[in-house]
Amino acid sequence: MKSITSFRGEYAFLSNFYSASVPFRGIIFPTAEHAYQAQKSKSPEDQKRIAQVKTPGEAKRLGRFLNLYSGWDQIRIPIMFAIIYRKFTHNKYLGKKLVATNPKILIEENTWGDKYWGKVHGDGLNLLGSQLMQVRWLLIEKG
Repeated sequence: MKSITSFRGEYAFLSNFYSASVPFRGIIFPTAEHAYQAQKSKSPEDQKRIAQVKTPGEAKRLGRFLNLYSGWDQIRIPIMFAIIYRKFTHNKYLGKKLVATNPKILIEENTWGDKYWGKVHGDGLNLLGSQLMQVRWLLIEKG
């Protein structure tokens, strides 16, 4: 079975940095990265501020300076899953593109050292890739 190991080019839509609106908890975020970073804070003001920044990179930088939601380490995986699910169900054309990747294994191979959500030189948990494949399966089942 083949793998998709780069979320760039043809597969850029798999990246959380891809420009696609994500409605989440009453706010429409410009990318999944914006939505994820905003959820680190309980403050509606912080969440709205992150939703308004221009780039996902800027959202990620702001996310590093938030007072983390109590228990963030325990909830970040289901939060990410919910955001990815919303991204691909809200943007139907992206959902179809995700389904079209079946049965390939999705691996978020990266060069910035993220072994939690992705892999570096084949080493890492690849939780983002795993969650994308779970959402893909749900979309296939949903028909």
